[in-house]
Amino acid sequence: MGITLKQRVLIDNLANSLRHMLPKFSNRELDEALKSIGIDVRYFVDKELDGFLKWDSERKQPIISVNANHSLNRRNFSMAHELGHLVIDWNWIPFNKNISFDESKVLNVTKYRGATGLTNAEKTSESLSNEFAAAFLLSNDDLKSFIFQNQDLDYVDLINKVATTFVVSSEVANIRLKNFLEIMNEEESS
Repeated sequence: MGITLKQRVLIDNLANSLRHMLPKFSNRELDEALKSIGIDVRYFVDKELDGFLKWDSERKQPIISVNANHSLNRRNFSMAHELGHLVIDWNWIPFNKNISFDESKVLNVTKYRGATGLTNAEKTSESLSNEFAAAFLLSNDDLKSFIFQNQDLDYVDLINKVATTFVVSSEVANIRLKNFLEIMNEEESS
């Protein structure tokens, strides 16, 4: 199932709002930024798993775990993806200690990259969390400013420079730029 333009705009706004809650937001130190809003970030080593989300019911806080063997840009995407599940699927709000989750349900959020046999609801959840992750790591404001400052670059060079500057993969940079341009074109035609 594809994400509609309306969903994309809502996700962009949600991701942007959450970014503004993070003091000194930086993709280079995303784990520290997430810790500052009450998320425990941990690392593990595995050949197949990118990351997962858990709920610590004693400390009443989320735990995002990511694969330490992955590159920084992939770890960042995994952290942002799990954050997407947390805020979209579970309506988590930073610093809210009056919340409790059924840990078994939170663990169901864990998926392997390219998992097969997902229900339509799970596919939608994964797509929305991916969209959130990309918007969280590359905000519309950052992209608008970056594109303006790099108007002389062709599209391929722009993708590569976005990826390097914002510590994301070229694939994420390409998808995010396409989505951003779609939103900008829609706003201009409205």
